[in-house]
Amino acid sequence: MASRPNPSLTPAITPPPGLYSQLIDPPNNDLVFIIICVVVICVSTPIVAVRLYTRYKIKPTLGWDDATCFAGWIFMVTLGALAIRNLQWGGGSDLWNVSEAKFAALKESFHITVIIARVGMCCTKVSILLLYLRLLVPQGTKWTPIWWSIWLCFWYNILYAIALVIAEATECAGRTHKAVDEQCINEYALLICASAVNVSSDIMILIIPIAAIWGLHMPSHKKWKISAIFLIGGVAVVSSVVRLGYEIVASKRPNQSIAITTIAVLKLGEQFIGVVVSCMPILPAFYRHVRTTSVVTNTHNAGLSESILGYQRKNKNNNFKDRSKRSTAKDPFPVNSTTNAELTTRGYEELDELEAQPKIYVTKSEWESQQPRTAKVPPLVQHFDPARDIVKDTQVDVSSESRYP
Repeated sequence: MASRPNPSLTPAITPPPGLYSQLIDPPNNDLVFIIICVVVICVSTPIVAVRLYTRYKIKPTLGWDDATCFAGWIFMVTLGALAIRNLQWGGGSDLWNVSEAKFAALKESFHITVIIARVGMCCTKVSILLLYLRLLVPQGTKWTPIWWSIWLCFWYNILYAIALVIAEATECAGRTHKAVDEQCINEYALLICASAVNVSSDIMILIIPIAAIWGLHMPSHKKWKISAIFLIGGVAVVSSVVRLGYEIVASKRPNQSIAITTIAVLKLGEQFIGVVVSCMPILPAFYRHVRTTSVVTNTHNAGLSESILGYQRKNKNNNFKDRSKRSTAKDPFPVNSTTNAELTTRGYEELDELEAQPKIYVTKSEWESQQPRTAKVPPLVQHFDPARDIVKDTQVDVSSESRYP
């Protein structure tokens, strides 16, 4: 009976015609993969740090969207480290230059990589959805179409991640031994199905904020500007589609060592885009915080479009003198403080909530009909500003008739 060849000295596959196996110091693409992983980690780290710093700066309260974003970044760094580690098992070399022993170790490591990537992407998407919940759904409001859409997508991602992790972790349950080239399940069939579900969830996450913004009472040009910020998430959809297409093509290629590493790097890039997208609405606030002085002017707080796009809206209604320094709308995940003692340290405005109900105006005649003629200083009244959809306190000045239309 012939003995089985040493797997450490046997190529995983037969080399193509005209080529030969080189198991010792083979040519590889390790440097390219390492550079990609290092760049992704180095770029994402300060972005996540800026988000957490900006949210924590004024009032030390962080939300679940921040916690899940940080968790997603941790899993992304772990994924990058695993992708680099896979190179020692021949992940950057052609499969005919990789021994059977190394290829078996590479496939085992790839199972762990898939699980880490799925959990990390789930955390990142949950962070984005919780941010939507904070921005697009007023506090105490439930059962609206946007509320349902967010929670449907939330549980869709959670259950999908759990199902994929269980499938990957138990694919060979009950089997103690298998041949080197044997698979317990069709690995690529599982990856392709998972990627298709991933693309569908990315599309849902892209559509939700656009639908919410176009249901608000604001000019169309402002809707387009705010929508453009969220449309950046379309890059994540493109990356998901690219990975899905590559997995379909790679499933038919014999050179699996390069394919496995490329899929891992594509997963890393997709998760990097998700982390950046989840931090995008916070970055302009940090920029204004850095460039502003410690003395805050007596301008009212900007709304969501101002916080994201970084411009100051002029008050077109000169009938009122705005005494408010900030919006009185409460954030379910508060990160701000609006006390007078903290006004000198406030150098930026955090994202405000959006409220999509019809607005009410208080005119001069309506106010005078409810006030005695002897009143010299009118009390504070509340009105809704349709451009900002945020409740604020203002004071009516009746000393001059020219202030009223």
